[in-house]
Amino acid sequence: MIKISPKVTVVCAWYNRAEYITESINSLLEQDYKNYEVIIVNDGSTDEKVAPTLDRLSSDKIKIIHQDNQGFTQAIKNAIANSDGDFIAIHGAGDISRPQRLTKLIEAIVSDDKIVAVGSGTVQYPAAYPFRKRYFKPEVESDVEQLQRNMPFVHGTVMYRKTAYEMVDGYDPRFKYCSDWDLFFRLIEIGKIVSINEYLYEQRIFSDGFSFSPEHKFKQIWFKDRAVNRDVESREMLNETEKHLANIKSDDPKYLSYSFSFLIKSLFKFDFKNSFEWIKLISLQQKNKF
Repeated sequence: MIKISPKVTVVCAWYNRAEYITESINSLLEQDYKNYEVIIVNDGSTDEKVAPTLDRLSSDKIKIIHQDNQGFTQAIKNAIANSDGDFIAIHGAGDISRPQRLTKLIEAIVSDDKIVAVGSGTVQYPAAYPFRKRYFKPEVESDVEQLQRNMPFVHGTVMYRKTAYEMVDGYDPRFKYCSDWDLFFRLIEIGKIVSINEYLYEQRIFSDGFSFSPEHKFKQIWFKDRAVNRDVESREMLNETEKHLANIKSDDPKYLSYSFSFLIKSLFKFDFKNSFEWIKLISLQQKNKF
Protein backbone atom coordinates (compact mmCIF):
# COMPACT_ATOMS: atom_id res chain seq x y z
CA MET A 1 0.00 0.00 0.00
CA ILE A 2 1.17 3.53 -0.75
CA LYS A 3 1.60 5.86 2.22
CA ILE A 4 0.42 8.94 0.34
CA SER A 5 -2.68 9.52 -1.75
CA PRO A 6 -1.83 11.89 -4.62
CA LYS A 7 -4.78 13.33 -6.48
CA VAL A 8 -5.84 11.62 -9.70
CA THR A 9 -7.94 13.20 -12.43
CA VAL A 10 -9.93 10.76 -14.54
CA VAL A 11 -10.78 12.25 -17.94
CA CYS A 12 -13.39 11.06 -20.41
CA ALA A 13 -14.54 12.36 -23.80
CA TRP A 14 -18.17 11.51 -24.49
CA TYR A 15 -20.07 11.52 -27.79
CA ASN A 16 -23.65 10.15 -27.89
CA ARG A 17 -24.45 6.67 -26.41
CA ALA A 18 -26.49 8.12 -23.54
CA GLU A 19 -27.66 4.65 -22.51
CA TYR A 20 -24.15 3.73 -21.32
CA ILE A 21 -23.41 6.85 -19.28
CA THR A 22 -24.74 5.80 -15.88
CA GLU A 23 -23.11 2.37 -15.73
CA SER A 24 -19.80 3.63 -17.10
CA ILE A 25 -19.51 6.61 -14.75
CA ASN A 26 -20.79 4.63 -11.75
CA SER A 27 -17.77 2.35 -12.20
CA LEU A 28 -15.62 5.40 -11.48
CA LEU A 29 -17.65 6.32 -8.41
CA GLU A 30 -17.07 2.80 -7.08
CA GLN A 31 -13.27 3.07 -7.06
CA ASP A 32 -11.64 2.05 -3.77
CA TYR A 33 -9.11 4.88 -4.26
CA LYS A 34 -10.69 8.04 -2.88
CA ASN A 35 -8.55 11.06 -3.80
CA TYR A 36 -9.69 11.67 -7.35
CA GLU A 37 -11.89 13.82 -9.56
CA VAL A 38 -13.68 13.01 -12.81
CA ILE A 39 -13.87 15.41 -15.76
CA ILE A 40 -16.21 14.48 -18.60
CA VAL A 41 -16.29 16.45 -21.84
CA ASN A 42 -19.51 16.18 -23.83
CA ASP A 43 -18.02 16.65 -27.29
CA GLY A 44 -21.02 18.09 -29.10
CA SER A 45 -23.23 15.01 -28.79
CA THR A 46 -26.20 14.96 -31.16
CA ASP A 47 -28.06 12.56 -28.85
CA GLU A 48 -30.29 14.94 -26.87
CA LYS A 49 -30.26 12.63 -23.85
CA VAL A 50 -26.51 12.96 -23.28
CA ALA A 51 -26.35 16.49 -21.84
CA PRO A 52 -29.13 16.09 -19.22
CA THR A 53 -27.90 12.62 -18.24
CA LEU A 54 -24.39 13.93 -17.67
CA ASP A 55 -25.66 17.02 -15.83
CA ARG A 56 -27.53 14.80 -13.36
CA LEU A 57 -24.20 13.20 -12.46
CA SER A 58 -22.48 16.54 -11.81
CA SER A 59 -21.14 16.81 -8.23
CA ASP A 60 -18.12 17.85 -6.21
CA LYS A 61 -16.45 14.72 -7.58
CA ILE A 62 -17.62 14.97 -11.20
CA LYS A 63 -17.17 18.01 -13.46
CA ILE A 64 -19.09 18.18 -16.75
CA ILE A 65 -17.92 20.31 -19.69
CA HIS A 66 -20.16 20.82 -22.72
CA GLN A 67 -18.56 21.96 -25.98
CA ASP A 68 -19.14 22.00 -29.72
CA ASN A 69 -17.76 18.93 -31.44
CA GLN A 70 -13.96 19.14 -31.69
CA GLY A 71 -13.08 15.47 -31.95
CA PHE A 72 -11.74 12.98 -29.41
CA THR A 73 -8.17 14.23 -29.20
CA GLN A 74 -9.06 17.87 -28.57
CA ALA A 75 -11.81 16.87 -26.12
CA ILE A 76 -9.33 14.89 -24.02
CA LYS A 77 -6.82 17.76 -24.16
CA ASN A 78 -9.52 20.14 -22.93
CA ALA A 79 -10.40 17.82 -20.06
CA ILE A 80 -6.76 17.53 -18.98
CA ALA A 81 -6.33 21.32 -19.23
CA ASN A 82 -9.06 21.63 -16.59
CA SER A 83 -7.58 19.00 -14.28
CA ASP A 84 -6.16 19.44 -10.78
CA GLY A 85 -4.64 15.99 -10.34
CA ASP A 86 -0.98 15.04 -10.15
CA PHE A 87 -1.82 12.02 -12.28
CA ILE A 88 -4.16 11.68 -15.26
CA ALA A 89 -6.17 8.51 -15.95
CA ILE A 90 -8.06 7.95 -19.20
CA HIS A 91 -11.52 6.34 -19.20
CA GLY A 92 -13.23 5.51 -22.49
CA ALA A 93 -16.87 6.43 -23.02
CA GLY A 94 -19.05 3.43 -22.22
CA ASP A 95 -16.19 1.44 -20.68
CA ILE A 96 -15.88 0.05 -17.15
CA SER A 97 -13.04 0.73 -14.71
CA ARG A 98 -12.91 -2.08 -12.16
CA PRO A 99 -12.92 -0.98 -8.47
CA GLN A 100 -9.17 -1.42 -7.86
CA ARG A 101 -8.04 0.22 -11.07
CA LEU A 102 -6.90 3.61 -9.72
CA THR A 103 -5.31 2.08 -6.62
CA LYS A 104 -3.29 -0.42 -8.63
CA LEU A 105 -2.15 2.16 -11.19
CA ILE A 106 -1.11 4.67 -8.53
CA GLU A 107 0.84 2.03 -6.62
CA ALA A 108 2.73 1.17 -9.80
CA ILE A 109 3.47 4.67 -11.06
CA VAL A 110 4.70 6.09 -7.73
CA SER A 111 6.98 3.09 -7.17
CA ASP A 112 9.55 4.53 -9.60
CA ASP A 113 10.08 8.20 -10.44
CA LYS A 114 11.15 7.20 -13.95
CA ILE A 115 7.72 5.77 -14.79
CA VAL A 116 5.75 8.28 -16.89
CA ALA A 117 2.81 6.08 -17.86
CA VAL A 118 1.26 2.81 -16.74
CA GLY A 119 -1.51 0.65 -18.17
CA SER A 120 -3.13 -2.71 -17.53
CA GLY A 121 -4.82 -5.68 -19.14
CA THR A 122 -8.23 -5.28 -20.76
CA VAL A 123 -11.33 -7.41 -21.08
CA GLN A 124 -12.87 -6.51 -24.43
CA TYR A 125 -16.31 -7.44 -25.75
CA PRO A 126 -18.84 -6.29 -28.37
CA ALA A 127 -21.50 -4.04 -26.86
CA ALA A 128 -24.20 -6.21 -28.44
CA TYR A 129 -22.64 -9.49 -27.21
CA PRO A 130 -21.04 -8.89 -23.79
CA PHE A 131 -20.58 -12.62 -23.20
CA ARG A 132 -18.06 -12.81 -26.07
CA LYS A 133 -15.06 -11.71 -24.05
CA ARG A 134 -11.48 -11.39 -25.25
CA TYR A 135 -8.57 -10.82 -22.89
CA PHE A 136 -5.74 -8.48 -23.89
CA LYS A 137 -2.56 -9.02 -21.92
CA PRO A 138 -0.34 -5.90 -21.83
CA GLU A 139 3.37 -5.56 -22.55
CA VAL A 140 5.34 -5.58 -19.28
CA GLU A 141 7.53 -2.65 -20.32
CA SER A 142 7.71 -0.76 -23.60
CA ASP A 143 10.62 0.45 -25.67
CA VAL A 144 10.83 2.14 -29.06
CA GLU A 145 11.15 -1.16 -30.91
CA GLN A 146 8.00 -2.52 -29.25
CA LEU A 147 6.06 0.70 -29.92
CA GLN A 148 6.92 0.46 -33.61
CA ARG A 149 5.07 -2.88 -33.68
CA ASN A 150 2.01 -2.12 -31.59
CA MET A 151 0.58 -0.29 -28.59
CA PRO A 152 1.56 -1.84 -25.23
CA PHE A 153 -2.00 -1.76 -23.87
CA VAL A 154 -5.46 -0.35 -24.58
CA HIS A 155 -5.47 3.45 -24.41
CA GLY A 156 -8.38 3.56 -21.95
CA THR A 157 -6.28 1.79 -19.30
CA VAL A 158 -3.49 4.36 -19.13
CA MET A 159 -2.48 6.66 -16.28
CA TYR A 160 0.06 9.45 -16.91
CA ARG A 161 2.32 11.39 -14.62
CA LYS A 162 0.97 14.88 -15.33
CA THR A 163 4.37 16.57 -15.21
CA ALA A 164 5.61 14.16 -17.89
CA TYR A 165 2.50 14.69 -20.01
CA GLU A 166 3.04 18.45 -19.92
CA MET A 167 6.78 18.13 -20.56
CA VAL A 168 6.12 16.52 -23.96
CA ASP A 169 3.18 18.87 -24.75
CA GLY A 170 0.49 16.22 -24.39
CA TYR A 171 -1.72 14.95 -27.19
CA ASP A 172 -1.13 16.41 -30.64
CA PRO A 173 -4.56 17.61 -31.90
CA ARG A 174 -3.46 17.06 -35.51
CA PHE A 175 -3.95 13.33 -34.87
CA LYS A 176 -7.61 12.44 -35.42
CA TYR A 177 -6.60 8.84 -34.75
CA CYS A 178 -3.57 7.28 -33.02
CA SER A 179 -2.89 10.37 -30.88
CA ASP A 180 -2.07 7.99 -28.01
CA TRP A 181 0.53 6.18 -30.11
CA ASP A 182 2.21 9.46 -31.02
CA LEU A 183 2.18 10.59 -27.38
CA PHE A 184 3.72 7.32 -26.17
CA PHE A 185 6.69 7.76 -28.52
CA ARG A 186 7.39 11.16 -26.98
CA LEU A 187 6.89 9.95 -23.41
CA ILE A 188 9.28 7.04 -23.79
CA GLU A 189 12.04 9.51 -24.63
CA ILE A 190 11.86 10.91 -21.08
CA GLY A 191 10.88 7.89 -18.99
CA LYS A 192 9.44 4.39 -18.74
CA ILE A 193 6.07 3.07 -19.88
CA VAL A 194 5.08 -0.03 -17.92
CA SER A 195 1.97 -2.08 -17.26
CA ILE A 196 0.25 -4.17 -14.61
CA ASN A 197 -0.50 -7.74 -15.59
CA GLU A 198 -4.05 -7.56 -14.24
CA TYR A 199 -7.38 -7.03 -15.97
CA LEU A 200 -8.51 -3.74 -14.45
CA TYR A 201 -10.52 -2.43 -17.39
CA GLU A 202 -13.45 -3.50 -19.56
CA GLN A 203 -13.80 -2.08 -23.06
CA ARG A 204 -17.02 -2.16 -25.05
CA ILE A 205 -16.62 -2.38 -28.82
CA PHE A 206 -19.28 -0.61 -30.86
CA SER A 207 -19.52 -1.99 -34.40
CA ASP A 208 -21.26 1.16 -35.63
CA GLY A 209 -18.56 3.41 -34.24
CA PHE A 210 -16.96 6.23 -36.21
CA SER A 211 -13.69 4.34 -36.72
CA PHE A 212 -15.26 1.11 -37.99
CA SER A 213 -16.12 2.13 -41.56
CA PRO A 214 -13.60 1.06 -44.22
CA GLU A 215 -12.76 4.66 -45.18
CA HIS A 216 -11.98 5.57 -41.59
CA LYS A 217 -9.93 2.41 -41.09
CA PHE A 218 -7.63 3.45 -43.92
CA LYS A 219 -7.35 6.93 -42.44
CA GLN A 220 -6.32 5.30 -39.17
CA ILE A 221 -3.54 3.52 -41.05
CA TRP A 222 -2.32 6.88 -42.40
CA PHE A 223 -2.22 8.37 -38.90
CA LYS A 224 -0.52 5.26 -37.52
CA ASP A 225 2.23 5.69 -40.11
CA ARG A 226 2.66 9.32 -39.03
CA ALA A 227 2.90 8.23 -35.37
CA VAL A 228 5.36 5.39 -35.94
CA ASN A 229 7.57 7.08 -38.55
CA ARG A 230 9.20 9.88 -36.60
CA ASP A 231 11.03 11.45 -39.54
CA VAL A 232 10.71 15.09 -40.60
CA GLU A 233 8.66 14.25 -43.70
CA SER A 234 6.00 12.47 -41.63
CA ARG A 235 5.83 15.41 -39.24
CA GLU A 236 5.42 17.87 -42.13
CA MET A 237 2.62 15.78 -43.66
CA LEU A 238 0.56 16.38 -40.52
CA ASN A 239 0.45 20.08 -41.39
CA GLU A 240 -1.46 19.19 -44.56
CA THR A 241 -3.61 16.44 -43.10
CA GLU A 242 -6.83 17.22 -44.95
CA LYS A 243 -5.08 17.18 -48.33
CA HIS A 244 -3.56 13.77 -47.67
CA LEU A 245 -6.77 12.29 -46.26
CA ALA A 246 -8.70 13.47 -49.31
CA ASN A 247 -6.43 11.29 -51.46
CA ILE A 248 -7.37 8.13 -49.55
CA LYS A 249 -9.86 6.12 -51.63
CA SER A 250 -11.20 3.03 -49.89
CA ASP A 251 -11.74 1.16 -53.19
CA ASP A 252 -8.07 1.52 -54.16
CA PRO A 253 -6.62 -1.99 -54.85
CA LYS A 254 -3.53 -1.14 -52.79
CA TYR A 255 -5.67 -1.63 -49.68
CA LEU A 256 -6.69 -5.21 -50.55
CA SER A 257 -4.42 -6.88 -48.01
CA TYR A 258 -5.68 -4.56 -45.27
CA SER A 259 -9.29 -5.28 -46.25
CA PHE A 260 -8.80 -9.04 -46.01
CA SER A 261 -7.18 -8.57 -42.61
CA PHE A 262 -10.06 -6.42 -41.34
CA LEU A 263 -12.59 -8.92 -42.76
CA ILE A 264 -10.99 -11.77 -40.82
CA LYS A 265 -10.97 -9.70 -37.64
CA SER A 266 -14.64 -8.80 -38.10
CA LEU A 267 -15.59 -12.45 -38.62
CA PHE A 268 -13.57 -13.46 -35.57
CA LYS A 269 -15.56 -10.93 -33.52
CA PHE A 270 -18.87 -12.21 -34.98
CA ASP A 271 -19.35 -8.72 -36.39
CA PHE A 272 -21.32 -9.78 -39.44
CA LYS A 273 -22.56 -6.29 -40.29
CA ASN A 274 -19.04 -4.96 -40.84
CA SER A 275 -17.93 -8.27 -42.36
CA PHE A 276 -20.48 -7.73 -45.12
CA GLU A 277 -19.17 -4.19 -45.70
CA TRP A 278 -15.61 -5.52 -46.04
CA ILE A 279 -16.74 -8.20 -48.50
CA LYS A 280 -18.40 -5.58 -50.69
CA LEU A 281 -15.30 -3.38 -50.56
CA ILE A 282 -12.96 -6.26 -51.40
CA SER A 283 -15.08 -6.97 -54.45
CA LEU A 284 -14.70 -3.35 -55.57
CA GLN A 285 -10.96 -3.33 -54.94
CA GLN A 286 -10.48 -6.51 -56.95
CA LYS A 287 -12.57 -5.09 -59.78
CA ASN A 288 -10.44 -1.93 -59.85
CA LYS A 289 -7.26 -3.98 -60.27
CA PHE A 290 -8.14 -4.55 -63.91
